[in-house]
Amino acid sequence: MTLHNAQLPTPAATVAQLEQAQQSDSHQPMGNPAPMVATNWQPAAEIRETADFIYVQLQLPGFEREEIEVQAFETAIGVRGAHFPSHHRSQGDVLASEFCYGAFERVLQLPGAIAVNKVQAELSCGLLTLSLLKVTEN
Repeated sequence: MTLHNAQLPTPAATVAQLEQAQQSDSHQPMGNPAPMVATNWQPAAEIRETADFIYVQLQLPGFEREEIEVQAFETAIGVRGAHFPSHHRSQGDVLASEFCYGAFERVLQLPGAIAVNKVQAELSCGLLTLSLLKVTEN
């Protein structure tokens, strides 16, 4: 399985919106392809598969739910967001930093088809976990 960049559709749902949809169980399709945004970094990603689900995890330390958008396709999942430094001048000047800031966009190809209206998202301790229900073939 290859992890690579592609085009991410809009409109997309934020992680907070996906969590609200999970609670209300009112899932809606998420849209059509749109142009890719310029990025300067990519979060690390991991994809796992069980009999019923595909799980996608991205490392997004420091991100808030409202800063992340998720877009589902039949055989791909798109994630984009932006995060900027939150330090204040009163905290001193930054002399060195290896933190990643700015916008990112990833579209990850999945090993099979998913139910695009059943995407579940959780952001905890800087790790975004997407639970994607696999579509069973009849």
